[in-house]
Amino acid sequence: MREHHGTRINISIHQITNYRMTQEHCANDNIGKHSERFFTSLSSKLDEFNPLNLYPVDSKVYYDDVDLQDLESFIINNAKSLNEIKEEFGVDIKKYPYILGSFFEFIPTRIFIDFKGFKDSNGFRYDIFDEFNAYPNSKVKLTAILNNDNEDSDNHEIFEFTISENPLEFNCGYIPDRLKTEIYDSNGKVIYESDYSILKSINLSLHVKQRSLKDKQTDEIIDVYSTNSVEIIK
Repeated sequence: MREHHGTRINISIHQITNYRMTQEHCANDNIGKHSERFFTSLSSKLDEFNPLNLYPVDSKVYYDDVDLQDLESFIINNAKSLNEIKEEFGVDIKKYPYILGSFFEFIPTRIFIDFKGFKDSNGFRYDIFDEFNAYPNSKVKLTAILNNDNEDSDNHEIFEFTISENPLEFNCGYIPDRLKTEIYDSNGKVIYESDYSILKSINLSLHVKQRSLKDKQTDEIIDVYSTNSVEIIK
């Protein structure tokens, strides 16, 4: 199956007429006149290209000057091949045309966070898992926000601590509606950033048909239902 996929991608790349990124191009280290480094967080409002979208990434891209009119024509003329690449490999070149002719380096932050609110609503448990223990002594800034208000309001609390292998408990008196996490390495560089809304409850209303009755005057059939509310998460 891999061989088949490899054949498909090679054919597709061959069909798109060698758009600057050739083997010779890479071999000569000629991977772009310009370079730019940027950090993509899990809470980024920008729709940026990140093939490692489960992680925040520190990225560096090398690129050349591009004629936008030429690039637009290229995408139109090679739409079929680009669709094959998207279908087989999940890379949408039409959506991110700037990746053509560019070379990317991605350094993911392998950190996972687990959150659980206390049933008595007095606070929450917060667990950071550093997958490879690569970020010891990193500093965490945790903002717990109530009612999805802005951080400028009074309905939030900030906790600052050093990254730990053990779960931490915060008895702030409420389960937050939003949780914002910022993690900085020992040099003060941001390596992780996320901003999530918390799902606190789910309620379903179920309408169950019990029986059908016939109106004696109109002969109309009337369905009788019962309604029940079910709480799935609290």
